[in-house]
Amino acid sequence: MADALEAKIRALSEAEARERRFTADVAHEFRTPLTALVGKASLLARHLDRMPAAARRPAELLVADVGRLRRLVDELMEISRLDAGSEAVRPEPLELRSLLEQVTRGRAGVTGDEVRLESDPRRLERIVENLVANAVEHGGPHVRVDVTLVGDAALVGVEDDGAGIAPEHLPHVFERFYKADPARGGSGSGLELAIARENARLLGGDIRVESEPGRGARFTLRLPVTQPLRDGDGDGSVARPDDHGTGIHQEVRP
Repeated sequence: MADALEAKIRALSEAEARERRFTADVAHEFRTPLTALVGKASLLARHLDRMPAAARRPAELLVADVGRLRRLVDELMEISRLDAGSEAVRPEPLELRSLLEQVTRGRAGVTGDEVRLESDPRRLERIVENLVANAVEHGGPHVRVDVTLVGDAALVGVEDDGAGIAPEHLPHVFERFYKADPARGGSGSGLELAIARENARLLGGDIRVESEPGRGARFTLRLPVTQPLRDGDGDGSVARPDDHGTGIHQEVRP
């Protein structure tokens, strides 16, 4: 039984590795022809107002579809880099609430205290952008973002008033290409939440989701904080996560 279990685990690991290689290869092969296609679609978009009414709508749909294809390939490339471990983390002191207000740009109300910490602002922007876009798509325009400091963790909540997520779908929302209702088209690729969680884990944190049907959904990003930085207290130290990405055990100076 032990040998059979070990063989099964090895087979699953090999299948996962093949899937990741396939994703990377597909994204790479698509990139060159897609670049040419995007250029032609951009040229077409500039001349939409000169087209006859009968041709304008199909052209608009074509331009929109090319844009969606471009986002999909970009996300495939990003998830492939995350799988390969080739994405670098560049932490720097930042003010979390101020960053959230810049990222949401009026699409969501931001509340809570200002929390200063060391993290990678580019990855934080990516995480919050994906969470807010998901909330707007599935929960409507009334999206709320809040910031709290609990112990050694900064929590960023993204909450909506949408239809919510059924219990059977909750364990799968961060899986790649997973959609609770495949019949719903939507503009997303099914990779946004997976990318958000992978970036969160790179920062030593994680994302969890809570939802009830008919009562919206709440995604909570947890970020590790050793000692909240106050104005003038930054000393150049960089917070490092423990081996499991669940907390901070020490500060390593660069």
